[in-house]
Amino acid sequence: MEIILTLSVLTLALIAFIFEWFPVDLTAIMVAIVLMLLGLVTPEEGIAGFGNTATVTVMAMFILSAGVAKTGAIQVVRDLLLEWGGRNAFQQIIVMGMIVGPISAFINNTAVVAIFIPIVEDFAKKQGIANSKLLMPLSFASILGGTLTLIGTSTNILASSLSAKLGLGEFQ
Repeated sequence: MEIILTLSVLTLALIAFIFEWFPVDLTAIMVAIVLMLLGLVTPEEGIAGFGNTATVTVMAMFILSAGVAKTGAIQVVRDLLLEWGGRNAFQQIIVMGMIVGPISAFINNTAVVAIFIPIVEDFAKKQGIANSKLLMPLSFASILGGTLTLIGTSTNILASSLSAKLGLGEFQ
């Protein structure tokens, strides 16, 4: 019976994520609460992820990214893309990669993509090209840049935390 309840909650969560009935963060918290209320996980297990340094680090990166967006620095980057990108799609992708890659090394790549999506959409609209031609290269440039440092990608932070927990030491 527990597996049926768990799969039902996960299926509903997936549907809620797809149709965006609620904000993503609210949906995720509701899933944790429902799993705890149904007794499928203990309250300690339900909130254990919030005590992990990886979770706190990723959350801090999103806060940092929101702060950067509020400063107006994003518009400067958009203007650089417009100035250096030209109308050639290949040139636009190269310029975007040269900007996004290094930034992703020092700011979490998920947050960088979240920040750059509106920039790329605005950029594509001003250049008269489809968003899809720039969004995948944006993601790939961010992933590549994120692999350069520990804080660049959530995966590195989580792997370092797990490595330390297993007694193998943290990543340097």
